[in-house]
Amino acid sequence: MSPHTLKCLAVSVSFLLLSLGVHVHGNQQVTRITLSVEDRRPIAKAIELLATRHAWVITYEDPRFMHDSDIDDVTESVRRDLDKYRPGEAPKVLVPRGGVLEIHYDVRADTDEPANRRVVLNELLNAQNARDKGGRFRLEMNGDYAHVIPIAIKDVRGEWVKQESMLDAMISIPAEERTGVEKLKGICKAINQATKTRVTIGNFPTNLFLHYRDREGAERERARDVLAKQLERVSTGGRNLAWQANLSWRLLYDPGEKAYVLNIYDVPLKQTR
Repeated sequence: MSPHTLKCLAVSVSFLLLSLGVHVHGNQQVTRITLSVEDRRPIAKAIELLATRHAWVITYEDPRFMHDSDIDDVTESVRRDLDKYRPGEAPKVLVPRGGVLEIHYDVRADTDEPANRRVVLNELLNAQNARDKGGRFRLEMNGDYAHVIPIAIKDVRGEWVKQESMLDAMISIPAEERTGVEKLKGICKAINQATKTRVTIGNFPTNLFLHYRDREGAERERARDVLAKQLERVSTGGRNLAWQANLSWRLLYDPGEKAYVLNIYDVPLKQTR
């Protein structure tokens, strides 16, 4: 059974609770939204829901989970080949433990949008950073992109320690003609080399990336910037294929494999009211 298959089997149930209440803030009528999730990766799930509702491009990167309080062993519940191993000798399947995360924010009644995207995302990160597990994060805004970046995690002793983002690594990629898929593989390979941590490609819009081609390279640039520029080029180029969405990513950590999987997903364009 492949690590990717095991990861899919170990996904937990998540839910969204939206409580709506209209009130007046200054001269503006606003609606109070309660966003509540329970998930293996609660902050990633909350980001997914915000992106879907508001058409925000929000990227997410897992911290490298190390402490027992951040990890669940789900080997017994997900492996279907335990009969091939002696008791306790089957390769472990480890997943983030997760939990519940809840925030409240206002949207304008006339636009159904918050007044300030940064305020909402900071509220989300503050709620996560107040928890005693699951990592701590910072927000970086760059044009249309909002990046949620890990900054600290509990080590194996349970002490909070600083953790560098994988995508802060400086990478270089030769300028040569390649497909979007080949470019993704090149970015992952460059991150592997810079960080000595394995990064592989997970899910992505296959046809879109197979049809896209360019000759763009990179010279000592942050991996985050290289990836963001590539996704912007691919989504813009995809307009010729009737592609009506932006692209974002989730860089997810497998604590059992001690490796990352890069998943690319679409964010529908905002529909005007």
